[in-house]
Amino acid sequence: MITKYNKYIILSVIVLVICVLILLQFAKNKHIYSEAMSDRYTAVIVEPREHAALEYVLQNALDNLEENWDVHIFHGIKNKQFVVDIIDNKLSAFKDRIVLQNMYVENLSIEEYNRLMTSIDFYEKIPTETMLVFQTDSIICEECKEYVNEFLQYDYVGAPNKEWVGNGGFSLRKKSKMIDVLKTDKRAEGENEDVFFTKKEHKLFMPDIETANRFSNEGNYSPNSFGVHKPWWYFTKPDLHKKQKHCKALKRLIELN
Repeated sequence: MITKYNKYIILSVIVLVICVLILLQFAKNKHIYSEAMSDRYTAVIVEPREHAALEYVLQNALDNLEENWDVHIFHGIKNKQFVVDIIDNKLSAFKDRIVLQNMYVENLSIEEYNRLMTSIDFYEKIPTETMLVFQTDSIICEECKEYVNEFLQYDYVGAPNKEWVGNGGFSLRKKSKMIDVLKTDKRAEGENEDVFFTKKEHKLFMPDIETANRFSNEGNYSPNSFGVHKPWWYFTKPDLHKKQKHCKALKRLIELN
């Protein structure tokens, strides 16, 4: 004979089993999502201006990064329609790979940009562990686009100079490592965000100067690199001329900047 008490016990067991099954399914789905996202990457550009080179560098990124790379555009209030028009009129074939993030600002000063790039909130908006930060004065060299795969292992890599690896204007970063640094240290007012992240005490896994030069050129010339970041500021005229032969997209980038 089943008493009211026994009915209560049976009902409680059924509810418990259902809850366990729901939790198991949630864990399974989360694991599947995590595995899927581990094979995906994000290219990130922060640009609140109606910059002449924006369309060009977006097209370049979408053309030269594989389809498991999405592009996140952090735009401002004033250039929102400008960005939407570029996507609708020029990049419609890539719409499923483009995500817009409104920063709700008119523009950013250098200090405001550094502040943004050293905020945990910014990195939490990126859905993947690995990201490529690029700007309107940087470009991927189609001739060496496959080089990116050599650098996915690192916590941070950017163009080197003679003594330092880490220019942030065209850089690969690990989301979790950036957040770890920001939880334990704070950037000083006026300090560039890339200088902050690449301090030795943060112990990020980064390549040596020679290896980093295969990732990007800024002040150090090398014929072959995955990308460049405004080398026209630093290269001699002969080196800049040679680089344009090895990175044909650079010529137009210079014209737009």
